[in-house]
Amino acid sequence: MFESQEPVNISFTYLHSMQMRFGLIVFCAAVIVACNNSTTNHEVVNNKQDVNEKVAQHLKELLSDEKSLTQQFFQQQKFTPAFSDSGLLNSNGKTLLAFIDSCSSFGLIPSDYFQNEIHTADSLIRKNYLTGVDVETVAQMEIKLCNAFFLLAKQIKYGHTVSQHFGINLPARPTDDNELVSHLTDALKENSISAFLNSRQPKSEQYIQLKNVLNAYTKKYSNITWDTLPSKDSIQPQLFWQALQQRLLKENWIDSSITASDTNALKAGVKKFQKQYNLYPDGVPGNRTRNALNKSPQYRIQQLCMNIERCKWDADSLPMRRVFINLPSFTAEVCDSDSVIISSRIICGKPETPSPLLNSVINYFIIYPYWTVPFSIATKEILPKLKVDTAYLRKHNMQVLNGNNEVVDASKINWKKYTLTYFPYKIRQLFGDDNTLGIVKFMFNNVFGIYLHDTDGRSLFGKEYRALSYGCIRLKEAVPLSYYLVKDDSLKYPADTI
Repeated sequence: MFESQEPVNISFTYLHSMQMRFGLIVFCAAVIVACNNSTTNHEVVNNKQDVNEKVAQHLKELLSDEKSLTQQFFQQQKFTPAFSDSGLLNSNGKTLLAFIDSCSSFGLIPSDYFQNEIHTADSLIRKNYLTGVDVETVAQMEIKLCNAFFLLAKQIKYGHTVSQHFGINLPARPTDDNELVSHLTDALKENSISAFLNSRQPKSEQYIQLKNVLNAYTKKYSNITWDTLPSKDSIQPQLFWQALQQRLLKENWIDSSITASDTNALKAGVKKFQKQYNLYPDGVPGNRTRNALNKSPQYRIQQLCMNIERCKWDADSLPMRRVFINLPSFTAEVCDSDSVIISSRIICGKPETPSPLLNSVINYFIIYPYWTVPFSIATKEILPKLKVDTAYLRKHNMQVLNGNNEVVDASKINWKKYTLTYFPYKIRQLFGDDNTLGIVKFMFNNVFGIYLHDTDGRSLFGKEYRALSYGCIRLKEAVPLSYYLVKDDSLKYPADTI
């Protein structure tokens, strides 16, 4: 076992700076705002000079049972309207509403910030303004705008709520919720609502790149649709190539002069598409490429938004030494400061046994490790083979351990009496070049029981699609990583020791 003097951070993520092949999950918003479920009678005020005072009374009543940032803010303001004057939106209110309207450029959804409700209230107030002001509607609009500000301030910086039922194991980050009331007060005084919210954005290069890609892609393709590309064997070849030509033209993967009969040019366009979307660039429109081509622009925009969201789950400041594992692209990067030291292909979990998202620290690695076969693999895959071939263990350099971790004679076990649910043994593969874990295993704390390791099946790294494991990450450049981890240790290890 080798222990590095300086632990290295390791992150499993679905994020990649400029690629568009990402997973998609749905998440819920943080509850930091006023619920505003109270109802009162509508009151129309004709004297515009009395509107602010009446709005303040309604604000106090509507927020009387609340314990929220919105309630704290208005109580501090003695319930004076903050975003309107005499019932009409003031400059700060207009700025905030405009920001909500454009927040999709941040990867956010305007309707999450009461966009429709605020516009409806504002339109209703202006429509009837000459005959009187519905001060309760103004108060409701004030609360919605204040709620929106606090949600935006929180979610632009930290993202939406992340919890364990998304399979994510990230350390909790301290937030500045308690300071947001004073931030809003200052922003209103300085007319700097937009500037403040913009300043909340992450500073990481990945966030900036993803946001730029989102806005460029949205501008270009948000109003474009394309037909579903059928499988090649479901229609006549000529019709398939015509459909492929039309699809490639939609995103300018081919020039408009290319005809459906020029299959070589179409394959060149497919290859460009494959390179952009992390697919094996062979120019063949197979099932995986066809499925990617059939993703709508709206789907791609959602993917980009989700990955902008993921950028916010980590702090802006990354550890100097880190291993960054990108699951969808089947790649890993070992970084030191701003330099990529090692780039590697990986094999990650299958869809039915996916690798989780996590953030941890590599504390040590093991040379020539044993592989203790997980119970599910032992019972579902190995036990059926043992029932027909008792020499299976010997052929695969494996041994059997009892409940006391003592090696037992496998030839004396009646394997036919054991089942998926009754199997009182452990199966362990001895170390060696043919061990499933290869020659090195990297250990880090996590609740999922997974690790990073070498492999004896190195030919699988040549595959395009590499979601092939039971959840652990197989690293093609495992040995170079082990050298890197101990390069600064005071005890120098001979090269043939590692």
